[in-house]
Order: sequence, then C-alpha cells, then structure tokens
Amino acid sequence: MHVALYLRCAYDTGIKALDHLRDEGRGMFWSSLHSLEMAEGVVEAMLEGIESAPVNQGSSD
Repeated sequence: MHVALYLRCAYDTGIKALDHLRDEGRGMFWSSLHSLEMAEGVVEAMLEGIESAPVNQGSSD
C-alpha cells in the first residue's frame, strides 16, 4: 500500500514541478509522469488482487 502512496506523491509533485520547467524538458518529464502513473496502476491492481484472493486456511485432511 505504501508503494502506491509513494507513487501518487511522486506524480503529484511532478505535476507541480511542470510549472517550473522549460518547454524543452516538458516532454521528457511528461513521459516520466506517465511511467509513474502506469506503475501506480500496476501496484493498485496487485493490491486489489491480494484483497480479493481467498484466504488459505490450510488443508482439512
């Protein structure tokens, strides 16, 4: 869960940093933000999978 929060914070900080970049660097920075967003989506999907997985209570043999 913390990884997803760190990625979200990095993305939000990056959005604010865009205001301070020159036009030449904005395209590369947008690419980095897009990668952060995709990584956040992967982490969130993993968390949803973990939360929805049945709890293994061991065998009843």
